[in-house]
Amino acid sequence: MQIIRYTTATGMTAVGLLSDGQIIANLPALPGTSSAPLPDLLHLSPNALRAHIEQAIRLSTYTQEKLELTIKHILAPIDRDTEVWLLVLLINDQRRHTERRV
Repeated sequence: MQIIRYTTATGMTAVGLLSDGQIIANLPALPGTSSAPLPDLLHLSPNALRAHIEQAIRLSTYTQEKLELTIKHILAPIDRDTEVWLLVLLINDQRRHTERRV
Protein backbone atom coordinates (compact mmCIF):
# COMPACT_ATOMS: atom_id res chain seq x y z
CA MET A 1 0.00 0.00 0.00
CA GLN A 2 1.28 3.46 -0.92
CA ILE A 3 0.23 6.98 0.01
CA ILE A 4 0.11 9.01 -3.19
CA ARG A 5 -0.83 12.46 -4.40
CA TYR A 6 -2.66 12.41 -7.69
CA THR A 7 -4.92 14.36 -9.98
CA THR A 8 -8.22 12.91 -11.05
CA ALA A 9 -9.74 13.02 -14.50
CA THR A 10 -11.73 16.06 -13.35
CA GLY A 11 -8.51 17.90 -12.36
CA MET A 12 -8.95 17.60 -8.59
CA THR A 13 -5.78 16.99 -6.53
CA ALA A 14 -6.21 14.29 -3.91
CA VAL A 15 -4.20 12.17 -1.51
CA GLY A 16 -5.12 8.53 -1.46
CA LEU A 17 -4.07 5.01 -0.69
CA LEU A 18 -2.99 2.95 -3.66
CA SER A 19 -3.05 -0.84 -3.49
CA ASP A 20 -2.56 -3.11 -6.49
CA GLY A 21 -3.00 -0.16 -8.85
CA GLN A 22 -6.38 0.84 -7.35
CA ILE A 23 -7.27 3.75 -5.11
CA ILE A 24 -8.78 2.11 -2.03
CA ALA A 25 -9.37 5.26 0.05
CA ASN A 26 -8.93 9.00 -0.08
CA LEU A 27 -7.15 10.53 2.88
CA PRO A 28 -9.06 13.54 4.19
CA ALA A 29 -7.36 16.55 5.72
CA LEU A 30 -6.72 16.34 9.43
CA PRO A 31 -9.02 18.46 11.62
CA GLY A 32 -7.80 22.05 11.74
CA THR A 33 -5.39 21.68 8.83
CA SER A 34 -5.18 22.63 5.16
CA SER A 35 -7.08 20.89 2.40
CA ALA A 36 -3.88 19.20 1.17
CA PRO A 37 -3.21 16.62 3.88
CA LEU A 38 0.16 15.19 2.83
CA PRO A 39 2.41 17.73 4.62
CA ASP A 40 0.27 17.34 7.73
CA LEU A 41 0.35 13.54 7.53
CA LEU A 42 4.15 13.57 7.42
CA HIS A 43 4.21 15.30 10.81
CA LEU A 44 2.20 12.55 12.52
CA SER A 45 3.73 9.88 14.69
CA PRO A 46 3.71 6.39 13.16
CA ASN A 47 0.82 5.31 15.43
CA ALA A 48 -1.25 8.41 14.62
CA LEU A 49 -0.61 7.97 10.88
CA ARG A 50 -1.66 4.32 11.05
CA ALA A 51 -4.85 5.27 12.92
CA HIS A 52 -5.68 7.97 10.32
CA ILE A 53 -5.13 5.53 7.44
CA GLU A 54 -7.20 2.79 9.10
CA GLN A 55 -10.02 5.27 9.74
CA ALA A 56 -9.97 6.39 6.09
CA ILE A 57 -10.18 2.77 4.94
CA ARG A 58 -13.04 2.03 7.37
CA LEU A 59 -14.95 5.14 6.26
CA SER A 60 -14.57 4.36 2.57
CA THR A 61 -15.68 0.76 3.20
CA TYR A 62 -18.55 1.71 5.53
CA THR A 63 -19.95 4.47 3.32
CA GLN A 64 -19.06 2.55 0.15
CA GLU A 65 -17.68 5.84 -1.08
CA LYS A 66 -17.42 6.04 -4.84
CA LEU A 67 -13.77 6.81 -5.31
CA GLU A 68 -12.42 8.55 -8.35
CA LEU A 69 -10.95 5.49 -10.01
CA THR A 70 -9.26 7.34 -12.84
CA ILE A 71 -5.84 8.61 -11.92
CA LYS A 72 -4.88 11.19 -14.49
CA HIS A 73 -1.38 11.85 -13.09
CA ILE A 74 0.50 10.65 -10.05
CA LEU A 75 2.10 13.74 -8.55
CA ALA A 76 5.36 14.20 -6.70
CA PRO A 77 4.97 13.58 -2.97
CA ILE A 78 6.35 17.05 -2.19
CA ASP A 79 4.08 19.98 -2.87
CA ARG A 80 4.47 23.71 -2.24
CA ASP A 81 3.20 23.33 1.33
CA THR A 82 5.79 20.73 2.34
CA GLU A 83 8.95 21.84 4.13
CA VAL A 84 12.09 20.15 2.91
CA TRP A 85 15.15 20.04 5.11
CA LEU A 86 18.57 19.15 3.82
CA LEU A 87 21.65 18.27 5.78
CA VAL A 88 24.98 18.25 4.02
CA LEU A 89 27.90 16.81 5.87
CA LEU A 90 31.32 17.53 4.48
CA ILE A 91 34.18 15.56 5.95
CA ASN A 92 37.68 16.77 5.34
CA ASP A 93 39.76 13.62 5.44
CA GLN A 94 43.31 14.88 5.38
CA ARG A 95 44.78 11.38 5.00
CA ARG A 96 42.81 10.60 1.86
CA HIS A 97 43.70 13.99 0.38
CA THR A 98 47.40 13.38 1.11
CA GLU A 99 47.28 9.88 -0.44
CA ARG A 100 45.76 11.21 -3.65
CA ARG A 101 48.51 13.78 -4.02
CA VAL A 102 51.26 11.16 -3.73
